[in-house]
Amino acid sequence: MPNCLSILLAALPLLFPGGRAEPPPEDIAAVLGAASEEEVPESEAERLQDLAGRRINVNSASRSRLMETGILSRYQVASICDYRSRCGDILSEAELGFVDGFSPELARSLASFFSFEPRHSISADTLKRSSVITGTGAGVKDKSFIDNYIIRYKLDRAENLSVRLAIKNASSAGLFKPSSYGASLQWRWFSGKLIVGDYNARFGGGLVQWSGFRIESLSTPESLSLRSSGLSQSWSATPGARKTGVCACQSFGFWTVSAFVSAASLRSWEGGADVTRLWDRSSLSVTAVSSGKISAGYSFSSSGSDFQLEAAADLLSGSGAFLSVVRGRLSDRSRYGLRLRLLPSAYRGARRGEYSAAAAFSVRTGKGSSLDAAAEAAFLPEPGVNVRRGRLKVNTSWKGDLTDDLHMEVRATFKFLDYEPPPRIGLRTDFAWKPSGWGLRCRLEGSLCPMKGGPASVGILCYAEPSFSAGGWTLYARSTVFHSSSYAARIWCYERSAPMSFSVLQYSGTGGRLSFQASYKTPFRPGKKVRWSMYAGAHLLVKKEKPAEAGLSLHFVISWVS
Repeated sequence: MPNCLSILLAALPLLFPGGRAEPPPEDIAAVLGAASEEEVPESEAERLQDLAGRRINVNSASRSRLMETGILSRYQVASICDYRSRCGDILSEAELGFVDGFSPELARSLASFFSFEPRHSISADTLKRSSVITGTGAGVKDKSFIDNYIIRYKLDRAENLSVRLAIKNASSAGLFKPSSYGASLQWRWFSGKLIVGDYNARFGGGLVQWSGFRIESLSTPESLSLRSSGLSQSWSATPGARKTGVCACQSFGFWTVSAFVSAASLRSWEGGADVTRLWDRSSLSVTAVSSGKISAGYSFSSSGSDFQLEAAADLLSGSGAFLSVVRGRLSDRSRYGLRLRLLPSAYRGARRGEYSAAAAFSVRTGKGSSLDAAAEAAFLPEPGVNVRRGRLKVNTSWKGDLTDDLHMEVRATFKFLDYEPPPRIGLRTDFAWKPSGWGLRCRLEGSLCPMKGGPASVGILCYAEPSFSAGGWTLYARSTVFHSSSYAARIWCYERSAPMSFSVLQYSGTGGRLSFQASYKTPFRPGKKVRWSMYAGAHLLVKKEKPAEAGLSLHFVISWVS
């Protein structure tokens, strides 16, 4: 039977009826440089959903505040600052689309994370804002009953104080013992900040210090380089997605000094520091960590081009690493990106034993449409293994608006790992139709894995998802059918889930899945201090090889301003 605490947490928000609309998953993927929603790690989705809940004012935010969002390049930040000084405030997403380094499509995706209020206006966001997210789920899997709950709390007081708490519990963890949790407190002052608890430390190109998960996509020129955010607060309960300890940064004019200490236990700790010098369109940074690694990075932006260079040394192993990224314009309608990464196998790090080169091109083929192509070739040496290790990836896609209400995207991929056969060929077509109030999303995806000395493995997935929204209500219903002749031909697909959750399901075997989600959000009214939202979902999965699975979920979001 479901435990009592699950039911209590589901009912708790009814006492405190809140919420702000979450960013669409396609916007999250776009600003992170991911090819699709399926490539976005859950912790990164959580981070951007939190950012969307406390949107940054693009007109009043400092250069460092814009950079630490982790979704803007240095060139884009420099362009915003230059535009503000020459032309004044940016008052809409349409105006942001005309700023150098942005496009109307990118501006629409960024609008979920930034506000466009004039610098001298008074907003309710300067007040004390609190939110609680709770939910519970129950289901049957492999003829066993499972249940879980989640609770999240956040408090924002103007731009000074931020508190975050996240707790998850699975039925196997026991009634009052969380299976995972996270907590953090951030205090910000004019030129610096202090974070106690969970945080992310991301500097340069990630050769020395990059906590959490990386977006290693291969889609557009922007996807070839990581967007460092420095020190930032975490609101994730996902294990391994953040550091736990104390960190702080302080700016002195054009200089910023950051220091951090994290500990997995009393005997296992790590510390480090970073010093960054900013100019109008360039920066120089030096990062060092207590494990014996140090790096120096330089970036330069000019006339729509970005240049990034980072070199690192591992003092204990005596090896080094190198990363270089160049992005620019070929014309007013086309862009390119090149990346070179050299990571010897002796270099100690999250990534090692990789010598790779990648190239990406993007061409605007018309109003609201673009053609993207990217390729990467890599040699992956591994000490003591006498086999060839290589990798080849090719991704191409076209997306565009067929009509004002109908959007289409076609994607083709090829992936070959000579140490992990077979190669994989993928083809996917998406349609999104959204007239007023109604909507329909459809996908047809296939995978082909040629098998040496045998028949090829084939996978196919198809879904249709109608939707309707009116008066605060939003309804989704998805019907999915799938088949894969082997595990190698399995297909991943993003599934709409609860607030602050990002679910990517893996489909293998033969079967079908039905899912339904309904949500209600109280309408926004000026001066209203309390808002609440409710999310309910259900699913049924039938597979030829296994017993059927079913599940129910119920989530509430409350927010209030005082």
